[in-house]
Amino acid sequence: MKKRIVSVLLALCMALALLPGSALAAGPGWNASNFTLENGEATVKSFPDVHYAGEVEVPETFDGCPVTKIGSRAFDSCAAVTGITLPETVRAIGDYAFRACTALEYVYLPPAVNTVGEHAFEGCSSSLIIFGKLGSYAEQVAAANNLVFLSSEMPFTDVTPGDWFYWHVYSVYTTRLMNGMSATTFAPNLEMSRAMLATVLYRMEGSPDVSGLICPFADVPAGEWYTNAVIWCADKGIVQGVSETVFAPKDNVTREQTVTMFSRYCAKLYGCDVSGAAGALDRFADADRVMAYAVEPFGWAVENGIINGMSSDVPTLAPQNTATRAQVAKMLICVIQYLSDEGYIVE
Repeated sequence: MKKRIVSVLLALCMALALLPGSALAAGPGWNASNFTLENGEATVKSFPDVHYAGEVEVPETFDGCPVTKIGSRAFDSCAAVTGITLPETVRAIGDYAFRACTALEYVYLPPAVNTVGEHAFEGCSSSLIIFGKLGSYAEQVAAANNLVFLSSEMPFTDVTPGDWFYWHVYSVYTTRLMNGMSATTFAPNLEMSRAMLATVLYRMEGSPDVSGLICPFADVPAGEWYTNAVIWCADKGIVQGVSETVFAPKDNVTREQTVTMFSRYCAKLYGCDVSGAAGALDRFADADRVMAYAVEPFGWAVENGIINGMSSDVPTLAPQNTATRAQVAKMLICVIQYLSDEGYIVE
């Protein structure tokens, strides 16, 4: 898996809850020694505790004045701070503002920011994420510093905060592992097709070159949006056809097929032990409906929190139900977290 994708997704696991609009942790107490006041505006001149570990929300006002600037070296050498959210009032960031913040995983730059010191991020991790609005100065800042930029917003009208799948969709969309079905819709409840799932798995590895590989399926023509993905997945043994020469790219993929493809991905590419323990599915009312080929993949997925039951009262696996785009987005993030937790991939 591409290191950049892994770094971004793992950082997202920590950062997403702290994006604007969410409940934020403010960090240690701010006081008068941390600000300078001039012309009715406040500048952050220092952080209260250089040893503070965790996420930080910079206050929007101090002593009745809007905070409009992060001063030079304000967070210099705050080596345990992991995330910083700046208020919408901030317009400028001074030189060396975040110098040597070595644990810093993300910074949110509001749209008002139009000035950032040349060395503001000196000594920070190369996997640092800059969150901001598309088209804002934050995008230019990320590019100038060779950092990852992620939009703090999604364009989808059918995915809203509070949806169980919101942050999963956000993660796969911002890392371009899954796209919308249109400019404004993600279609979270739409059935996932076999071609879609192959494409997701292919993108997880950075869309490798398939030159020289032969497509074994007669119904996967050259030049389709999914062609290279199916060729690559078939070559790696991740996907199989419904027959030796038919892949059925437009057919919906079931939950048990999805779990099986993810387990093959982990086993074939990373050497994971994906055998499920005996009895792992016993608590599910419909465990006997799981096809023989999917029993171990389902057991592995349940044991590792990659898939859950469809009901909390009487848990079911619904193995033959079609997997939705939202369900696949969640499974995808859980698979990446599993690979990281088990030490199969590192940032």
